[in-house]
Amino acid sequence: MLLACATPAQEVPEPFAHVTLDFTDLETLAASLADIGITDAAALIALGLSNPEALEALGLADPAALTAALAALGVTDPAAVAVALAALGITDPAGLAALGLTEPSALAAALAVLGITDAELLVPTLAALGVSDPAAVGMVLAALGVTDPASVATVLEGLGLTDPASIATALAAMGRTDPSSVAAVLAALGVTDPASVAAVLAGLGITNPEAVAVVLAALGLTDPASIAGVLVNLGLTEPPPVARVLAALGLTDPATIASVLAGVGLTDPAYVTAVLAALGITDPASVGAVLAALGITDPASVATVLAGLGITNPEDVAVVLAALGLTDAASLAAVLTALGQMPAVAALPLDELFDPQNVAIEIYEEVMEEVRTLIAKLNLIIRARNYTEWVTHLAEAHYMEINSEPFLAARTEALFRRDQTVARNLGRNPALVQRRILNSSRDFFEYIVVPARSNDRVDDIGFISRTRVVAFTIDGWGNRLILYTLEFINDNWRIVS
Repeated sequence: MLLACATPAQEVPEPFAHVTLDFTDLETLAASLADIGITDAAALIALGLSNPEALEALGLADPAALTAALAALGVTDPAAVAVALAALGITDPAGLAALGLTEPSALAAALAVLGITDAELLVPTLAALGVSDPAAVGMVLAALGVTDPASVATVLEGLGLTDPASIATALAAMGRTDPSSVAAVLAALGVTDPASVAAVLAGLGITNPEAVAVVLAALGLTDPASIAGVLVNLGLTEPPPVARVLAALGLTDPATIASVLAGVGLTDPAYVTAVLAALGITDPASVGAVLAALGITDPASVATVLAGLGITNPEDVAVVLAALGLTDAASLAAVLTALGQMPAVAALPLDELFDPQNVAIEIYEEVMEEVRTLIAKLNLIIRARNYTEWVTHLAEAHYMEINSEPFLAARTEALFRRDQTVARNLGRNPALVQRRILNSSRDFFEYIVVPARSNDRVDDIGFISRTRVVAFTIDGWGNRLILYTLEFINDNWRIVS
């Protein structure tokens, strides 16, 4: 090892005063020290082996010679070597390199003993040692406990390790793969372009949508173009992960959603439907806004989206079409037809353009068939005296009307007069006819509807508006008699009078 003077015999300090060292070269010295068990770095220093003049006299001031001496003594523990180096004042990178301390864990142990843990000091030291492999740098930093984002960024930048692959490799070697830490290092390095961010995340295996969202949010990459850029570069372009990233970022604005979908190429109606459904966006106005922003306006595509989201009510469909600027009757009819929800009345022009005297024959025939089907169903219900089923075919306003006191009083009086007429025609005394009082809509059904309306036949219909028609029957004298006035409400024809 090292000797404080160049003479063959040397008085040494306690606890080695009894030791006489007799040697003529380094190997003899190392063997002598090793034979008496002096291999501990602290013991060597206690022997006074840090005297610069002695080192020079023995030719050990050179780091290479010192390496040989330490090796001959079997002193290879990095911490022990570092103690000796510190005592001998050998802390320059060239000296460390000569001692072969470039293996990450050994180097980290030596640097820790020497107090070289500050990022600003680590950069020139690692650079001089030629330690520039990202994995090795990461291991050294981890072993030294240098994990704060700013310090990590300083070292990586100082060593020129700022490309995505190097960043990912270093962070992986450090075990810093949680989204928040990764984002903090990228932010400290100023790495915010979508392609580079995606490359780092891919290199670390961070492809979970929620984890990706954490990184995007931390880096402020919440604009549609940046989100789409990262997702495309990560290969996350299927509806489920895209929706999960948007949800994790709390992005529900139709314009933003549409821009992201366009950016990742999800403009097919089926894909749009899947994303909107996953985000829980089913209100007609928002759906219409997304479709409008994506330029999806053809009836078949619109119908595909609406059907997938369960939007089939004509009123809701109309809201979507209004958002798309499709307010013409033909568009509404086309979409409803594609949805399989369009009764013939939906194909009629809007009220302000509607001409009841000029309804297309095909529309007339379809509505006539719908009304005849309804009346046939009502006949069966009335014959069965099924009041509960009958009231389901009444418009709410009409149901309230037939339960009102004025209506029931008028029908009570009309029923009484009819009973008197029947009695008179049968040769009975009309004065003896008992008055039947109608107290409810059920009484009206039993005493007025059931006796008179169980065999109705529809011979003609007349349009009042695009959603209201009158059903007529023609008697034996050719008179058109009104059976019902019907209105199309909530996808069904209802009796309004």
